[in-house]
Amino acid sequence: MHGYIPGMKSGDVLGHEFVGEIVETGANIRKLKKGDRVVVAPDMGCGKCFYCENEEWSLCDNSNQNGQILER
Repeated sequence: MHGYIPGMKSGDVLGHEFVGEIVETGANIRKLKKGDRVVVAPDMGCGKCFYCENEEWSLCDNSNQNGQILER
């Protein structure tokens, strides 16, 4: 945050995402390895509705029953 938030240190994560460390990967995983630190975004989508096809995950018709509130 370029010094904008007092107390922030390199590596700190903002928001309500969760952070973790990869402890195991499957055979088809190519970009992550054991020990990598990851941040997972809270947005969920079905991947098939109009909004998901247009990368508007927070408006997903199928996983967010209150999506119309966010349209405003």
